[in-house]
Amino acid sequence: RKRRREREERRRDNKKKKKMLGRAVCMSTMRGVGFYPAATLTRSYATDAEAPAAPAAPSYGPIPSDADVKKLVSTHQSQVKASGDASGLAKALFAFAKSKNELATVSDELNQLKQHLKNDLIYWNSFGSNTVSDADLKSLGCSESLYHAMSIGKKKKELGSFASVIRQYQEMVEGEPQVVNALVSSVNPMDKAAQEKLLTELKTNFPELSNSEINLRHKVDLSLIDGYTFSAGALFVDASARQKLASVEQDIFKKIDQYYGLKNAEFEAYKGWP
Repeated sequence: RKRRREREERRRDNKKKKKMLGRAVCMSTMRGVGFYPAATLTRSYATDAEAPAAPAAPSYGPIPSDADVKKLVSTHQSQVKASGDASGLAKALFAFAKSKNELATVSDELNQLKQHLKNDLIYWNSFGSNTVSDADLKSLGCSESLYHAMSIGKKKKELGSFASVIRQYQEMVEGEPQVVNALVSSVNPMDKAAQEKLLTELKTNFPELSNSEINLRHKVDLSLIDGYTFSAGALFVDASARQKLASVEQDIFKKIDQYYGLKNAEFEAYKGWP
Protein backbone atom coordinates (compact mmCIF):
# COMPACT_ATOMS: atom_id res chain seq x y z
CA ARG A 1 0.00 0.00 0.00
CA LYS A 2 2.77 2.40 0.82
CA ARG A 3 4.45 1.80 -2.54
CA ARG A 4 1.14 2.24 -4.37
CA ARG A 5 0.62 5.58 -2.59
CA GLU A 6 4.12 6.74 -3.56
CA ARG A 7 3.53 5.85 -7.26
CA GLU A 8 0.24 7.80 -7.31
CA GLU A 9 1.93 10.85 -5.73
CA ARG A 10 4.72 10.72 -8.34
CA ARG A 11 2.11 10.57 -11.16
CA ARG A 12 0.28 13.61 -9.75
CA ASP A 13 3.57 15.53 -9.46
CA ASN A 14 4.48 14.70 -13.09
CA LYS A 15 1.07 15.93 -14.33
CA LYS A 16 1.51 19.23 -12.48
CA LYS A 17 5.00 19.72 -13.97
CA LYS A 18 3.74 19.06 -17.54
CA LYS A 19 0.86 21.51 -17.11
CA MET A 20 3.19 24.24 -15.81
CA LEU A 21 5.66 23.61 -18.66
CA GLY A 22 2.85 23.89 -21.24
CA ARG A 23 1.77 27.24 -19.82
CA ALA A 24 5.34 28.53 -19.90
CA VAL A 25 5.76 27.52 -23.56
CA CYS A 26 2.44 29.14 -24.47
CA MET A 27 3.33 32.41 -22.72
CA SER A 28 6.78 32.57 -24.31
CA THR A 29 5.26 31.98 -27.74
CA MET A 30 2.70 34.76 -27.29
CA ARG A 31 5.36 37.18 -26.08
CA GLY A 32 7.62 36.25 -28.96
CA VAL A 33 4.90 37.07 -31.48
CA GLY A 34 4.41 40.48 -29.92
CA PHE A 35 8.07 41.49 -29.68
CA TYR A 36 9.31 39.95 -32.93
CA PRO A 37 6.54 40.31 -35.54
CA ALA A 38 8.80 39.79 -38.55
CA ALA A 39 11.81 37.57 -38.05
CA THR A 40 14.46 37.26 -40.75
CA LEU A 41 16.87 34.46 -41.45
CA THR A 42 20.59 35.08 -41.66
CA ARG A 43 22.81 32.50 -43.29
CA SER A 44 26.01 31.75 -41.38
CA TYR A 45 29.17 30.33 -42.90
CA ALA A 46 31.70 28.05 -41.27
CA THR A 47 34.63 29.86 -42.89
CA ASP A 48 35.16 33.22 -44.58
CA ALA A 49 36.02 31.42 -47.81
CA GLU A 50 32.47 30.07 -48.07
CA ALA A 51 30.85 33.51 -47.77
CA PRO A 52 30.03 35.29 -51.05
CA ALA A 53 32.43 38.04 -52.02
CA ALA A 54 31.28 41.62 -51.46
CA PRO A 55 30.65 43.60 -54.65
CA ALA A 56 33.83 45.25 -55.86
CA ALA A 57 34.02 49.04 -55.71
CA PRO A 58 33.90 50.66 -59.16
CA SER A 59 37.28 51.34 -60.68
CA TYR A 60 37.61 54.37 -62.93
CA GLY A 61 40.37 55.41 -65.28
CA PRO A 62 42.04 58.82 -65.19
CA ILE A 63 39.84 61.83 -65.94
CA PRO A 64 40.45 62.96 -69.56
CA SER A 65 42.20 66.25 -70.13
CA ASP A 66 40.49 69.23 -71.79
CA ALA A 67 42.30 68.43 -75.05
CA ASP A 68 41.18 64.80 -74.96
CA VAL A 69 37.59 65.84 -74.23
CA LYS A 70 37.60 68.32 -77.11
CA LYS A 71 38.90 65.67 -79.50
CA LEU A 72 36.35 63.12 -78.30
CA VAL A 73 33.48 65.59 -78.67
CA SER A 74 34.48 66.40 -82.26
CA THR A 75 34.59 62.67 -83.07
CA HIS A 76 31.27 61.75 -81.45
CA GLN A 77 29.05 64.72 -82.20
CA SER A 78 25.30 64.56 -81.66
CA GLN A 79 22.97 64.26 -84.65
CA VAL A 80 20.72 67.03 -83.27
CA LYS A 81 21.16 70.42 -81.67
CA ALA A 82 19.75 70.31 -78.17
CA SER A 83 17.50 73.12 -76.94
CA GLY A 84 19.37 76.14 -75.67
CA ASP A 85 22.52 74.88 -77.43
CA ALA A 86 23.95 72.05 -75.36
CA SER A 87 26.60 73.01 -72.85
CA GLY A 88 30.14 71.73 -73.09
CA LEU A 89 29.50 69.39 -70.16
CA ALA A 90 26.43 67.86 -71.86
CA LYS A 91 28.41 67.38 -75.07
CA ALA A 92 31.26 65.78 -73.14
CA LEU A 93 28.87 63.40 -71.34
CA PHE A 94 27.28 62.45 -74.67
CA ALA A 95 30.70 61.86 -76.27
CA PHE A 96 31.87 59.73 -73.31
CA ALA A 97 28.74 57.58 -73.42
CA LYS A 98 28.69 57.22 -77.21
CA SER A 99 32.36 56.23 -77.39
CA LYS A 100 31.72 53.45 -74.85
CA ASN A 101 28.31 52.45 -76.29
CA GLU A 102 26.65 53.46 -73.01
CA LEU A 103 23.99 55.93 -74.21
CA ALA A 104 21.06 53.94 -72.78
CA THR A 105 22.94 53.03 -69.60
CA VAL A 106 23.82 56.65 -68.84
CA SER A 107 20.21 57.71 -69.55
CA ASP A 108 19.00 55.28 -66.88
CA GLU A 109 21.69 56.45 -64.46
CA LEU A 110 20.70 60.10 -64.95
CA ASN A 111 17.09 59.29 -64.11
CA GLN A 112 18.25 57.55 -60.92
CA LEU A 113 20.55 60.48 -60.11
CA LYS A 114 17.66 62.95 -60.39
CA GLN A 115 15.65 60.91 -57.89
CA HIS A 116 18.66 60.60 -55.57
CA LEU A 117 19.27 64.36 -55.58
CA LYS A 118 15.56 65.01 -55.00
CA ASN A 119 15.36 62.62 -52.03
CA ASP A 120 18.70 63.46 -50.37
CA LEU A 121 18.85 67.21 -49.73
CA ILE A 122 22.20 66.98 -47.94
CA TYR A 123 23.77 65.28 -50.95
CA TRP A 124 22.10 67.81 -53.28
CA ASN A 125 23.49 70.76 -51.29
CA SER A 126 27.04 69.46 -51.61
CA PHE A 127 26.46 68.39 -55.22
CA GLY A 128 24.90 71.68 -56.33
CA SER A 129 27.56 73.75 -54.57
CA ASN A 130 30.37 71.72 -56.22
CA THR A 131 31.71 70.67 -52.80
CA VAL A 132 30.79 66.99 -53.19
CA SER A 133 33.80 64.75 -52.60
CA ASP A 134 35.25 62.29 -55.10
CA ALA A 135 34.38 59.49 -52.67
CA ASP A 136 30.73 60.57 -52.70
CA LEU A 137 30.70 60.61 -56.50
CA LYS A 138 32.24 57.14 -56.60
CA SER A 139 29.73 55.90 -54.03
CA LEU A 140 27.00 56.30 -56.68
CA GLY A 141 28.52 53.30 -58.49
CA CYS A 142 27.74 54.81 -61.88
CA SER A 143 29.40 54.23 -65.24
CA GLU A 144 32.78 55.72 -66.01
CA SER A 145 31.17 58.06 -68.57
CA LEU A 146 28.93 59.70 -65.96
CA TYR A 147 31.65 59.74 -63.29
CA HIS A 148 34.08 61.53 -65.60
CA ALA A 149 31.43 64.06 -66.62
CA MET A 150 30.53 64.81 -62.99
CA SER A 151 34.20 65.10 -62.05
CA ILE A 152 34.77 67.60 -64.88
CA GLY A 153 31.63 69.47 -63.84
CA LYS A 154 32.89 69.68 -60.27
CA LYS A 155 36.27 70.96 -61.45
CA LYS A 156 34.61 73.66 -63.58
CA LYS A 157 31.96 74.37 -60.91
CA GLU A 158 29.09 73.47 -63.25
CA LEU A 159 27.29 70.84 -61.15
CA GLY A 160 24.74 73.44 -60.03
CA SER A 161 23.30 73.44 -63.57
CA PHE A 162 23.40 69.65 -63.94
CA ALA A 163 19.61 69.50 -64.40
CA SER A 164 19.96 71.28 -67.76
CA VAL A 165 22.86 68.96 -68.64
CA ILE A 166 20.57 65.98 -68.07
CA ARG A 167 17.81 67.49 -70.24
CA GLN A 168 20.21 68.35 -73.07
CA TYR A 169 21.79 64.90 -72.94
CA GLN A 170 18.39 63.21 -73.22
CA GLU A 171 17.52 65.41 -76.23
CA MET A 172 20.74 64.41 -77.98
CA VAL A 173 20.12 60.72 -77.26
CA GLU A 174 16.57 60.93 -78.63
CA GLY A 175 17.96 62.44 -81.83
CA GLU A 176 20.36 59.57 -82.39
CA PRO A 177 19.60 57.20 -85.29
CA GLN A 178 17.82 54.06 -84.12
CA VAL A 179 19.18 50.72 -85.30
CA VAL A 180 16.43 48.85 -87.17
CA ASN A 181 16.68 45.28 -88.43
CA ALA A 182 15.25 45.02 -91.94
CA LEU A 183 14.77 42.28 -94.55
CA VAL A 184 14.54 42.70 -98.31
CA SER A 185 13.46 39.78 -100.49
CA SER A 186 13.81 39.61 -104.26
CA VAL A 187 13.85 37.07 -107.07
CA ASN A 188 17.41 37.89 -108.06
CA PRO A 189 20.42 38.39 -105.77
CA MET A 190 21.21 42.00 -104.79
CA ASP A 191 24.73 43.26 -104.21
CA LYS A 192 25.59 45.96 -101.67
CA ALA A 193 25.31 48.76 -104.22
CA ALA A 194 21.79 47.68 -105.22
CA GLN A 195 20.78 47.38 -101.55
CA GLU A 196 22.09 50.88 -100.75
CA LYS A 197 20.25 52.33 -103.76
CA LEU A 198 17.02 50.68 -102.63
CA LEU A 199 17.47 51.98 -99.07
CA THR A 200 17.99 55.53 -100.37
CA GLU A 201 14.72 55.32 -102.34
CA LEU A 202 12.84 53.89 -99.36
CA LYS A 203 14.12 56.59 -96.98
CA THR A 204 12.92 59.21 -99.48
CA ASN A 205 9.45 57.67 -99.75
CA PHE A 206 9.09 56.74 -96.07
CA PRO A 207 10.26 59.54 -93.70
CA GLU A 208 10.07 57.24 -90.65
CA LEU A 209 13.20 55.52 -91.98
CA SER A 210 15.18 58.72 -92.49
CA ASN A 211 16.57 58.84 -88.94
CA SER A 212 17.26 55.12 -88.66
CA GLU A 213 20.42 53.09 -89.02
CA ILE A 214 19.16 50.08 -90.96
CA ASN A 215 20.75 46.68 -90.51
CA LEU A 216 19.67 45.12 -93.81
CA ARG A 217 19.55 41.42 -94.66
CA HIS A 218 18.67 39.97 -98.06
CA LYS A 219 17.17 36.70 -99.20
CA VAL A 220 16.05 35.27 -102.54
CA ASP A 221 12.32 34.48 -102.85
CA LEU A 222 11.30 33.04 -106.24
CA SER A 223 7.60 33.15 -105.33
CA LEU A 224 7.68 36.93 -105.77
CA ILE A 225 7.94 36.41 -109.57
CA ASP A 226 9.55 39.85 -109.87
CA GLY A 227 10.20 42.98 -107.78
CA TYR A 228 10.87 42.93 -104.04
CA THR A 229 9.40 43.07 -100.54
CA PHE A 230 10.85 45.11 -97.67
CA SER A 231 10.06 44.84 -93.97
CA ALA A 232 11.46 46.93 -91.11
CA GLY A 233 9.62 46.93 -87.79
CA ALA A 234 5.97 47.80 -88.43
CA LEU A 235 6.69 48.92 -92.01
CA PHE A 236 6.06 46.47 -94.85
CA VAL A 237 6.45 47.34 -98.53
CA ASP A 238 5.31 44.86 -101.19
CA ALA A 239 6.49 45.85 -104.66
CA SER A 240 6.49 42.33 -106.09
CA ALA A 241 4.87 41.08 -109.30
CA ARG A 242 3.01 38.54 -107.17
CA GLN A 243 1.26 41.36 -105.33
CA LYS A 244 0.49 43.18 -108.58
CA LEU A 245 -1.05 40.03 -110.09
CA ALA A 246 -3.08 39.47 -106.93
CA SER A 247 -4.31 43.06 -107.16
CA VAL A 248 -5.25 42.61 -110.84
CA GLU A 249 -7.05 39.38 -109.94
CA GLN A 250 -9.05 41.17 -107.25
CA ASP A 251 -10.01 43.91 -109.74
CA ILE A 252 -11.15 41.33 -112.29
CA PHE A 253 -13.33 39.49 -109.77
CA LYS A 254 -14.72 42.80 -108.54
CA LYS A 255 -15.72 43.77 -112.09
CA ILE A 256 -17.24 40.32 -112.66
CA ASP A 257 -19.30 40.73 -109.48
CA GLN A 258 -20.40 44.17 -110.62
CA TYR A 259 -21.36 42.81 -114.07
CA TYR A 260 -23.47 39.98 -112.66
CA GLY A 261 -24.98 42.35 -110.13
CA LEU A 262 -26.19 44.59 -112.95
CA LYS A 263 -27.50 41.59 -114.90
CA ASN A 264 -29.41 40.35 -111.86
CA ALA A 265 -30.89 43.79 -111.36
CA GLU A 266 -31.98 43.90 -115.03
CA PHE A 267 -33.49 40.42 -114.73
CA GLU A 268 -35.45 41.37 -111.63
CA ALA A 269 -36.65 44.51 -113.35
CA TYR A 270 -37.65 42.50 -116.47
CA LYS A 271 -39.72 40.10 -114.36
CA GLY A 272 -41.84 42.99 -113.26
CA TRP A 273 -42.86 44.01 -116.77
CA PRO A 274 -46.49 43.39 -117.84
